[in-house]
Amino acid sequence: MQAAPAVSNLPVAPLLERWWLESPWMLMGALGLLGVVAFLALSRRGRSREAAGAVILGLVLAAMVFSVAAMLTTPREGLQRLTRETIAAAAGADTGRLAEVLDAQARVMVLSGAPAVGGGREAILDAVREYPGSRYPIREHSMSAVQAVVDGPNTARTQVRVWVRLNKEQAFYDVPIGSWWRLSWRRDPLGGAGAWGPWRITSIEMLQLDGFGAGGR
Repeated sequence: MQAAPAVSNLPVAPLLERWWLESPWMLMGALGLLGVVAFLALSRRGRSREAAGAVILGLVLAAMVFSVAAMLTTPREGLQRLTRETIAAAAGADTGRLAEVLDAQARVMVLSGAPAVGGGREAILDAVREYPGSRYPIREHSMSAVQAVVDGPNTARTQVRVWVRLNKEQAFYDVPIGSWWRLSWRRDPLGGAGAWGPWRITSIEMLQLDGFGAGGR
């Protein structure tokens, strides 16, 4: 498979959000390790009761970290989930699901310098019905490197690496086709202060297609 040209990553989440709420395994491991170290140190001094308490405390703290991370979904995690659902809907020509997440004036840009697909949501849905829907059905797809950044209270971006396999009847070579995509998101304010509506996609941009280079934006 051809290596994908470099595409700039989106900014990462703040350290606390990333290592506690989104991926708590390192913090949990550190707490467990501290408990074991304290257990060994106290055991050597003959303080077996305190040693057992140190292990239990380490395990309890690790469990608390995991519980908080499992209960809370950060805005980034929510956008990553929406991105995966959007890609799956597009690959499966699920225009009903796509209609729910696309802004009425959404547009699609295919590689740098190419004209945008105008016409808003309905034009995009028509294109999905025609291409993955009928002309070039996608047999299977996969994703990796789903990135997200929240730029403001109602604006965000996500980026994802996608591979697809076309049906054998339409595929010139039966190999995965890789590409990078960036989605821009917006949500509108509701009546109350600090209340927001659902995230909607305002633009979809193909950053890179294997064999054709990268847009570089």
